[in-house]
Amino acid sequence: MSTPTPLAELEQLSQKHYEKPIEIFVIGEESEPITTVKIVLPTGKEFTAQGKNKEEATQNAAVEALKTF
Repeated sequence: MSTPTPLAELEQLSQKHYEKPIEIFVIGEESEPITTVKIVLPTGKEFTAQGKNKEEATQNAAVEALKTF
């Protein structure tokens, strides 16, 4: 059995605690060398992170958001 990614874990916790999904936004252009992503929880709390692509930036933001649970 594989370990869930931080994003998958965050999505599960959001559904469990808030019964609503998270929102994910790309800030700027994905073609830039560094991609910035913002995750917004149903509570309105926002987490922003960067990565070399959208997937990495999203996982990084999810790691930050998981620290609040």
